[in-house]
Amino acid sequence: MTLQGSLAYLTLLAGLAVAALFPGLDARLASAMGFSLVSNWFFALSIAGLSFLHLAALVQLSRVELRSIALTQQVGLLQERLDRMAAQLHASVRESADRRSRP
Repeated sequence: MTLQGSLAYLTLLAGLAVAALFPGLDARLASAMGFSLVSNWFFALSIAGLSFLHLAALVQLSRVELRSIALTQQVGLLQERLDRMAAQLHASVRESADRRSRP
């Protein structure tokens, strides 16, 4: 988990702690949103926050996967280039040795 994800999780927990400190406000918000029990409102709020964090983690995972694919392709291209250069060097050395062996 990144620092940004950890801070988002801590912000979610701090928000829930602040909501727990003001039960009157929580009861009014819960009834205004149609919840009969404040605990159900807390539960829904927690699920919404965790869903948001999960979505953020999925986005980051997708970015890492795309970067991994790009890096794998770059490594493949560099390996092909290295193989070509090694073949050219090998051919050059062989040609040089052939020249030396001729009188």
